[in-house]
Amino acid sequence: MDDDLLLILLAVVILLVVLYSQKDKITGRSDLIQDADVTTSKVLKNLKEFKPEIIPNRKNGFTEKDVEKQLERYLKDIYQHVTTQHGVEGTNAKAIDFDIGRGKVGIELKLAQEVIKEGGNDRLLGQVIKYSTRKYKDSNLIVALVGFADDLRQTALSDLEDFLNEQNVKFSFLNAGSRSQVL
Repeated sequence: MDDDLLLILLAVVILLVVLYSQKDKITGRSDLIQDADVTTSKVLKNLKEFKPEIIPNRKNGFTEKDVEKQLERYLKDIYQHVTTQHGVEGTNAKAIDFDIGRGKVGIELKLAQEVIKEGGNDRLLGQVIKYSTRKYKDSNLIVALVGFADDLRQTALSDLEDFLNEQNVKFSFLNAGSRSQVL
């Protein structure tokens, strides 16, 4: 009796391993952009079409985590593989906010209001240098800033965009509309 139970348990474990290894084929949607077809220009185009939602009762309309969750849902409805908080160097390393297509494109998401501050700007510049020299070396790193239309007039953002261009890093501004919507 114990041998039969052991055999059944072993069969179940093997079945689970096989099913797990085939999960992309089983749950994969044919309408999603496959990894081989992921390009920086496609991701930039999709980012341009994304509009962050303003969350009622949030002091500034949204947090970075709010927008990250919204963007994750949006991207997972377009691309086959979207990973959040993807480790760039291995265990205990820095993690980029999004990896699309298993290393094809990386996205670092930041709030414009944080990057306008010197500390936030410096932190982002360090992340950009690290990510663009260690993993996303082929002009396939995108910095996506989330903010309101009036944020674009900030000199710090203009300077940031110039720096990113020098580093062959793409820039995308995710416009949440007018700041007056928050009030």
